[in-house]
Amino acid sequence: MKTYNRYNFFKHTYCVFKGADLSEIPTVKANYTSKSGSSYFFVNDGVYRLSNHWGRAANCRWRLENGLEERREGAKLGFAKWTSFYADTSHAALYFISVDFENNTAQYHHVLSEENTQKSLVKTSGHTLKRMREIKEVLEKDAWLKYMDTDNEQELRKQIVLQLIQTAKPLREIKLAYR
Repeated sequence: MKTYNRYNFFKHTYCVFKGADLSEIPTVKANYTSKSGSSYFFVNDGVYRLSNHWGRAANCRWRLENGLEERREGAKLGFAKWTSFYADTSHAALYFISVDFENNTAQYHHVLSEENTQKSLVKTSGHTLKRMREIKEVLEKDAWLKYMDTDNEQELRKQIVLQLIQTAKPLREIKLAYR
């Protein structure tokens, strides 16, 4: 497994940063500021990133988890250890999806970063993002439900989403089975 540090963490990586308090920044001046305005503060075991944009950052996939509401000029601060970075390529199957049915949310994870407790298929980044859009549609929209024969909409949503993450079947085929 590749070891990441201040010189290579920004090259095709996946990482989940933990929300941090602005008082945790070790210095007033950033060690590096990107063209897009993100500031980076390096410490021995990781990096702080102060940014107003998270998700897709250049050639990386970085997510902010538990982002604190305290901001500096619209930016949120996150911290990640060097061991929290994982290689990211668009052609390799590296991601799986987990769903929180109580909150109707879904997240994707790098296969090396977390346990796949819902038995999700591991997919490429492109396929994962497509499935994330489909899951969002099933969880948040109601228009498609008028064509279904069900008394329990939440259970139907759950069954369809589980098939989306556990099989390679197209969404249309999955929905047709419940008509």
